[in-house]
Amino acid sequence: MLFRCLLFGLFAFSLNAQVLDESAIVNYPLQKKPGQFPDNCLANPSSECLIDTDFHRKYPLDLQHSVLQLGSDSSVLKKADHSIHLIRGEVWWEGTGILHTEFGSIECIDCVLYISRDKEQVYVSSMGGEVYLLPKNYKSKILLPKQMENWMKGVSVKTGYAQTGIPKPYMIKKQIRKMAQFFRSGKINFRDRVVLMRRQWAAQVHASSKEYQNLGQDRILAAVEKKRKKAEKKRKMRKQSEVYRQMLRRRAFEGL
Repeated sequence: MLFRCLLFGLFAFSLNAQVLDESAIVNYPLQKKPGQFPDNCLANPSSECLIDTDFHRKYPLDLQHSVLQLGSDSSVLKKADHSIHLIRGEVWWEGTGILHTEFGSIECIDCVLYISRDKEQVYVSSMGGEVYLLPKNYKSKILLPKQMENWMKGVSVKTGYAQTGIPKPYMIKKQIRKMAQFFRSGKINFRDRVVLMRRQWAAQVHASSKEYQNLGQDRILAAVEKKRKKAEKKRKMRKQSEVYRQMLRRRAFEGL
């Protein structure tokens, strides 16, 4: 009987000692108090500094008391300016607060937000509420539409995710080529969709920049110049064709 009890206890201990699948968890402090963590827990992946929880859990944040910060080398959760902890994998964020990254800030007002990151970039998707992006060295906030986000890297309709990074705005024509397959499948006219997309892109990315303000005038001038060159080429071709026809008629007459 004693042997069976020992065997059962050993089996239960082995189950608890199993390592969880890191792809299915996110590590952040939900159950410990600040005093229960070691002092050197900043960006420390050791077992004493991590708590493994189901990443589907929604963690409420308050704008006045909590800040969720995602750094370049590691991701940390700073709670009430007391405990700093390593985060890996994915986070569902529900409530109100500000998320800081090395690329800029994300402001969440009564929202539900999905966040995932690796060493190089952060992925954000808004599931509800108001979400604003504020890239570094950018004066105005950018509102993320639900399921169609944009952080300086174009809009992804299929996934509904935004990729943060160093601002590298796409040209409008490149976005049109990228999104044309989705526009053509809809009931709305393709040209109307393009105009709508241009307006959304302008409002979200470059509405306040001098580049965008000059872009419309430059594009009009370029279109006029292109039309003029096309007409001039057409006139030259017509003139060459007429000269060639006259030469053929002259040769035919001389042959008679």
